[in-house]
Amino acid sequence: MHMAELKKSIGFFTIVALTIVSLLGTSIFFGASLAARISGSASIIAWVFVALIGVYVSACFGELIGMYPSAGGVYEFSKQAYGRFPSFMIGWVTWIVQNITTALIIVAAVEVALPAFPYPLVKILLTISIIVILNIVAYRGIGISSKVLIFFATITLAIILVIIVPGLFHVQAVKFSEFHPSLLLLFLTTFFIIESFFGWESASFMAEETVDAEKVVPKALVIATVLSVLLGVIIAGVQIGILGTGGLVSSTSSVLDTSFILFGSQATLLFTIGIFLALIGSAAGGIISNPRLLLALGRDKLFIEQASHIHPRYNTPYKAVIFQMIASIFFVLLSFAKYEKVLSYLVPLALAMYITVLIAVVVLRVKKKEHRRPFKVIFGKVGPVIVALLYATIIVVWAVKEPEGFHVLKILGSLLFLAIPIYLLLTFYYNPTMLIRFSNLVATVNLLLEDLFLPAEIRKKILSIFRNMRDKTILELGAGVGTLTMQLAEEVGNEGRIIAIDLSEKNLKIVRKRLIEKKYSHVELIHDEHMVNRIHPDITKVDMVFSVGHLTYIQDVQKVLKEIYDVLPDNGKVCFVEYLDFFYFLPNKSLISNQEELRKVFRDAGFSVNITVSKSLFWKFIFIYGIKTGEEDVIMV
Repeated sequence: MHMAELKKSIGFFTIVALTIVSLLGTSIFFGASLAARISGSASIIAWVFVALIGVYVSACFGELIGMYPSAGGVYEFSKQAYGRFPSFMIGWVTWIVQNITTALIIVAAVEVALPAFPYPLVKILLTISIIVILNIVAYRGIGISSKVLIFFATITLAIILVIIVPGLFHVQAVKFSEFHPSLLLLFLTTFFIIESFFGWESASFMAEETVDAEKVVPKALVIATVLSVLLGVIIAGVQIGILGTGGLVSSTSSVLDTSFILFGSQATLLFTIGIFLALIGSAAGGIISNPRLLLALGRDKLFIEQASHIHPRYNTPYKAVIFQMIASIFFVLLSFAKYEKVLSYLVPLALAMYITVLIAVVVLRVKKKEHRRPFKVIFGKVGPVIVALLYATIIVVWAVKEPEGFHVLKILGSLLFLAIPIYLLLTFYYNPTMLIRFSNLVATVNLLLEDLFLPAEIRKKILSIFRNMRDKTILELGAGVGTLTMQLAEEVGNEGRIIAIDLSEKNLKIVRKRLIEKKYSHVELIHDEHMVNRIHPDITKVDMVFSVGHLTYIQDVQKVLKEIYDVLPDNGKVCFVEYLDFFYFLPNKSLISNQEELRKVFRDAGFSVNITVSKSLFWKFIFIYGIKTGEEDVIMV
């Protein structure tokens, strides 16, 4: 179940449907009014500009997906182009963008359905219910998800076409007469409508599950984008040509107002339901695809590794789906604000993310010249840079022209800064080199707080698990500052032997000083920076193995347990103690998250173990103790 590959089961039409529902966002239904308030009927230029750029960006995504058709999408491109830390930051931004987009769309959908409803709590509960239902769909597998996406794409296209086809015959040229374009205002207009054509990243996340993804996804992406932007520009033109600048500026829902003129009041309810479903479909695209980003980050140890687990029946990253559902609800609660305000947070982040993707095309053209490219964007070394500069210009113009622009950018900068300590925590959590540096740095602190990190009652329990330690040879993996070492040395006596290994020189320096003070000469200290991958080759025979806080840092647990098995006699004993539910909110490492699976890991290595849990003030301790034997259960001896 863990670290399995997603099965290839979706095809061209699913990617087309996903791209359509992802691209045709809220601005398709609300953007015409916002655009008209800024640049009047000249806003049609902004719509055409956004459409042309959108087609080119889709081709850039097509080239990158063709090169790297994996679940990581944007994160995978960035990893190949920029390296580990930048790709984490870009993945973080992408994840926030997806969540804000989903929240914005669902909140907008609820507002369309219940525009004047006086009870906000009911709206919030309806919104949460929609999120839960869509995540259940995402959890249950790509088969049902594909059908849902195709259904919503059909609804979206139907709503737009039903307005466009008769609407073209009602367009009045006079409505475009007040046509006074201003370059700065058009760039500002672009800022507020560009969200109409955000969403290519959703298709990139599904590439790993797409049959013949290198060819299918780029083709589907470009075709769906051309169709979407064409319909988007036409429906914007129809609204301008029917309502005019004055009608758009005063409208709260320009699409509904247009449908009223075309079909009368009797059709308003049907169009309200249709727009509601189209918006829910747009949200569904992100909810179904976004957990794949978390899966990719989890695989690379840049997110909790549980996110990379794939459901044995549904073949979905189900734990990532559950986490995503909780995150979506959180972002929705933050998004019950004015539409333009939420849009002001979304667009700069999304444009920044797209800029990194565009530049990745150029970087990889230089960095990986020989890499196979089933699909190539035209002007691949220049075009992406030009579009990236245009995106940057849009952000700058908005920041200068909008009173709170720079303030919003500062808030967004804070969100990005928050990612840095998360990255450092994850790196320390999974990276042995960082672990060594950190252990050396905090060695003195660990000594001062050793009774907090390993309380006396926990040490007492460890020592009580196995009796008759006198005169034995004990291997201690991860001696730390010697908190347990000193007591083990006392238990075995002068005729026994302790071999204490640690990867931190600073830790062992402290232990050595403590041993001298106690005049213990039967303790051997070994510094081994590679202990996360092995049992030191000097260790050939021991009677028991003790370890506190080391098991979850071992890179290949089966390999190390087999090596422990080889140095123990028959019925040799092991006792591993790990921290569980750290501070009662940090996620546990995958290895210790499931006791049955943990027991199986030890059993496969030749050990029969018991597993118990003890509570402490700030965390729990999990005890894994047993013997080298084939028996199922272990009695304390």
